Amino acid sequence: MIKKYQLFLEQITLSKTLSHDEAFLDFLNTIFECQKYYSDQNFDGMNPFSHSYTMCAKSHNDHNMDPERDLQLIKNYMRKYGWSEENVAELSKMPNFFNRIYRENTTASAPMDYYLYSITNNQFPLQGYKWEIDQNGEERYGDENELIIRFSYGWHRSKYGKLVIKQNIGSVSKFLMLCLKDISNVIIERLNGIFYLYQGFIGNENQNDLMLELKSCFFPDKDYKEIYIDSFELLKICKRISDINQSQLEFDNLIIGICNKLHLETRIISEGDIKITFMDA
Repeated sequence: MIKKYQLFLEQITLSKTLSHDEAFLDFLNTIFECQKYYSDQNFDGMNPFSHSYTMCAKSHNDHNMDPERDLQLIKNYMRKYGWSEENVAELSKMPNFFNRIYRENTTASAPMDYYLYSITNNQFPLQGYKWEIDQNGEERYGDENELIIRFSYGWHRSKYGKLVIKQNIGSVSKFLMLCLKDISNVIIERLNGIFYLYQGFIGNENQNDLMLELKSCFFPDKDYKEIYIDSFELLKICKRISDINQSQLEFDNLIIGICNKLHLETRIISEGDIKITFMDA
């Protein structure tokens, strides 16, 4: 085993033997140089090495995004400077390899995240961190659900987006289900931002009661592929607690506008009756 590791060290240096720490530092330096090299290159469209994972995961940026192509570019560069896949595999056997990689904050772009993910047995967190999601699938920042934001940017449609979704949630279909499950909360929060529905309700308990009453107007099917909104009853509740002069059709179109911004397929079946369909691309 010692002879094998010694041979490995000799392969990546022409004139001297490296210690574990020296080999690791040489590997890190090569990663940084690789990132710098490709970030200066011209790509057909947006350069994935010059943007964050969040930017690369948006579906409208996905026209030239290919994680496997980018991974191969990195492997080619690393191999050229002594870090073949075999050498990297040997280095990864050193104690606490993953923890050291993670602590060094090596993430700089979506392609490099994917490379580190591939050499750490899928442990390295794509996007640089793991999503903190509770048993209900909620990951909240303020009043907005972060999963819904990712959905609205089309992460479930892009190659880089699908990779990080699968790492954190397990499957794209589960991600879609969790997103649609929380659509009612998002719509109600948007309505509250327009009509100040919570203004006369003091205390979390009273606000929670109002939220439950508003959510009773949303009717998802069992698989959360579709949601029906009783917009007639929803407007009735809103008018009871806030000064709203909108007609039913105006209110329906307001909800359609909210859903359109979330990239949801929504239509008015009849006045006061709205249907949201979850399209899995």
